[in-house]
Amino acid sequence: MSGSQAEELGAGPAPAGLPQPRLSGPARDAASRLGKYGPAFLIGHLGWAAPSAAAAALLQALAEKIDPANKIAFFGAMSTAGGVCASAAMIATGALSDRTRSRFGRRKPWILCGAVLAACAMALIGASDSKLWIITLFAVYKMGESASVGALFALMPDRLASNQLGRASGAAGLGYLLGQSVGTFAAAAFLTMPAAGLAVLPWIFVLCAVLVVLLVPGRSSLDRPRRPVSAQELLRSLRPPSDKDFWLAFAGRFLFIPFRWSWRTTSISSPTTWV
Repeated sequence: MSGSQAEELGAGPAPAGLPQPRLSGPARDAASRLGKYGPAFLIGHLGWAAPSAAAAALLQALAEKIDPANKIAFFGAMSTAGGVCASAAMIATGALSDRTRSRFGRRKPWILCGAVLAACAMALIGASDSKLWIITLFAVYKMGESASVGALFALMPDRLASNQLGRASGAAGLGYLLGQSVGTFAAAAFLTMPAAGLAVLPWIFVLCAVLVVLLVPGRSSLDRPRRPVSAQELLRSLRPPSDKDFWLAFAGRFLFIPFRWSWRTTSISSPTTWV
């Protein structure tokens, strides 16, 4: 009986010196794809999470400087406008991303252009003292962020097999958590000069988006059939899947986000946490 046969029958690993079993061709290719895309997902999610976490603190500090008496209402207006525009942009740019035809693929142009739009909008916020202008720019920032992040999420099922999505999601989640930590510590260095932080930190988003574009192998979408954009197609794309795993992931995400935001916004009600 060979070493590999003994191992299959539960007799333990093959003795040292004998050839070890290797992955089959498809399994090896799948592992190679995950090895390529895993770092890209980690970097990509770190890239948007870091400036997002930093902005939560820096915008509070900026609101304190611009309008100390109405800082809570001002920050609330920013959050509301940003949330509404982010949701609308995620739906619209997701549909457009599916139908994008370019030699760079469907997702890369949205990942990079969304990051550039978001960084420019956030940098301009730091240069303004108009509340209306800041609220508008923050909404534009959230739209760019949604366009980039939506395409980044869509890249995962585009390029990986279904049995690899769990590990790829783990890499993305790790990037998100690291980005939150990086953004929090970076914001602490700019709390006394929030305009400078808002001008500098969003470019982490662009840098990481460029790295994602470079790390992900190219795949043109020019030869894909064109799908029409219609209200009916858009509404059909909003229909949630019936898969159990989707709803488990949705529930976990849904519970996590309100907790995170409730923890952040408690600092707004306490003047001692404001600069």
